[in-house]
Amino acid sequence: MDTPFATLSLRKPLAKMIPGLSKLRWGKLEAEFNSNLVSADETAQSVAAGNQTQSHALLDILLEIVAKSPSAAILEAWRNVELEISKFASIVAPEQPKIPSWVIVAKLYEKTKVDSKFVSLITQLRIVRNETAHSRGRLEIGERQAVTFIHSSIRAIDYLKSVHA
Repeated sequence: MDTPFATLSLRKPLAKMIPGLSKLRWGKLEAEFNSNLVSADETAQSVAAGNQTQSHALLDILLEIVAKSPSAAILEAWRNVELEISKFASIVAPEQPKIPSWVIVAKLYEKTKVDSKFVSLITQLRIVRNETAHSRGRLEIGERQAVTFIHSSIRAIDYLKSVHA
C-alpha cells in the first residue's frame, strides 16, 4: 500500500524534474538521462570518420578544466566550437557582422559545405551546452560526461577545419 501512495505523490514532481535530470537514484533503481550527450557522441564518431584530431593542445587545456569544473569545461568546449564556426561567417553572410552559430551552420548546409550529420552534431552539442549553462546546479555533470562532450566538440572543430582547408 505504501508504494502506490509514494508513486502517486511523486509522479507529478518527478515528471517536472526529468528534463533537467542527469541521474536519478531511488533505492536500488538508478537511471541516467544523458540521451543528448550519447546522441552527440555517436554522431561525432560518424562525422569524424577519416578526420584525425588536429586540436591536441585544445584537448589538453579542456581536460585540465574538467578536473576543476566539468560544467566549465563543457562551456569552454562549446565556446571553441562557436569560434571555429564563426570563421565561416564571412563566407555565408558577409553583410552581417554578428551572426548566430546555428545560422552559419544552416547556411553552410545549404551551400553543401557540411553534411546533415554535422548539422545534427552541432544541434546536439548546443542542446547539451544549453542544458549545462541553464541548469543552475540542478544538473549533475560528471567528469565522464564532460570528457565525452569535449571529444565530440573536438571532432566538430576538426571537421570544420577540414572543410575550411
